[in-house]
Amino acid sequence: MKKIFTPLLLLALVAGLLTQAHSQITWKVNTDKAKVTYNETGSGAEGTFSGLEATIKFDPLKLSNSSIKAKIKAKSVTAKEDGQAGDIMSAEYLNAAKYPYITFESTNIAKKGEKFELTGKLTLKGKTKEIKLHFEFVKKNKTAVFKGKMTISTKDFGMAAGDVYIDLEVPVNQK
Repeated sequence: MKKIFTPLLLLALVAGLLTQAHSQITWKVNTDKAKVTYNETGSGAEGTFSGLEATIKFDPLKLSNSSIKAKIKAKSVTAKEDGQAGDIMSAEYLNAAKYPYITFESTNIAKKGEKFELTGKLTLKGKTKEIKLHFEFVKKNKTAVFKGKMTISTKDFGMAAGDVYIDLEVPVNQK
């Protein structure tokens, strides 16, 4: 009995350690409070997108196992000036009728000083490009906020607009 018990105990201990080593903290987006704002250089167009959906597995101490996959409806755009949202959704820009979602999938997350650098594939208007986003992760108990900024060149996505600055503030709850 003792000979069987010891290997079983060791096996259980190793399995527990492996599970801990590969487990990841999963975060749920507080969609109602998530802010995705944009500002285009040159035209002054600015506004927001709403309804961000994401699968976030993030642990600042285990970045190699972390990943972020997100999408937002192109038609969720609002603009500061009347009529601009319709222009932004048109075939000339986002082509929201043909490409209903703007998507992002991470390929790497790295620590950069006190912040993080998120590298991934942004798909916009049917074109996918690698982008980098620098963000802060502020955690308090089982809630946190991801705050980040990035610039995209609309020409990379087949649009004749200026560079667009994106600010993200995404509150999350630990699952």
